Amino acid sequence: MWRFVSGVSNPNKRKQPEDDKREKDRQYDRSKRQRSYQKSWESTHSWLYHDGTKNAMFCSVCKLHDESGTGSFIVGCANFRLETILKHEASENHKKFFAAEKAKSAAPGSTPASRIIENLNKTVFDRLTCMFRTCHALAKKGRPFTDFVWMCGLDEKKGVNVGSTYRNDKQAQVFVGSIAAVERGHFSSQLRAAPYISLMSDGSTDSAVVEEEIVYARFAKNGVIKSNFISLQPVERADAKGIEGALDKAMLSVGFESKDQWLQKLVDLAAMARR
Repeated sequence: MWRFVSGVSNPNKRKQPEDDKREKDRQYDRSKRQRSYQKSWESTHSWLYHDGTKNAMFCSVCKLHDESGTGSFIVGCANFRLETILKHEASENHKKFFAAEKAKSAAPGSTPASRIIENLNKTVFDRLTCMFRTCHALAKKGRPFTDFVWMCGLDEKKGVNVGSTYRNDKQAQVFVGSIAAVERGHFSSQLRAAPYISLMSDGSTDSAVVEEEIVYARFAKNGVIKSNFISLQPVERADAKGIEGALDKAMLSVGFESKDQWLQKLVDLAAMARR
């Protein structure tokens, strides 16, 4: 309002002592203060650690789960301030990765997901158990998925409560696929853990006259010999190099990381000759 009063100049607003102190602190912080990593921060932030060679702090959780590799706490943060740590800890990505890591080490039944599964309606669980066993029998005996419909009807006539949902051949195919995925996972882990492996393969030709190689693995577990189907792989050419490539693809499909890894365990190979 001073501009409307003639003969009076606008008085300068005096800075409060608190404002002066804050400004001095900021100047000192920018120009002279040398901040360093405080080991005590790790007691309240378990994910935090310091790399002395790089003189930077990192987030162990984000380095493990974040595939982008671009965050400051992934490449190394040298801004040694508590505010910086708290800001990272409050970020959405960190909270997501921290929750995932916590769930991995949590006791069974203590995570929200496991509690939901445990609280699944018992009636529904029992129905699904019965249906999965029926589908397992279909797969073992090589029966068509359409048999699932009348087998559910037969169970119902016997007094078994199978409900009215999922009773179709398409769902039976889904159930069998889920069972196969679990069983294949068990087999793959056993095969990778075996000290020695023997492979057997033979050629086949499908209806489209495409050369394929069927691959089996033979290994021992607790003194018991196991022979399992691995996969059916297409062969570019029906020669030694083509068969070798098909065997490598088959072994990689069960979790081996490289050709050298499974070759170190290979003690025998039986490949049927093509005519």
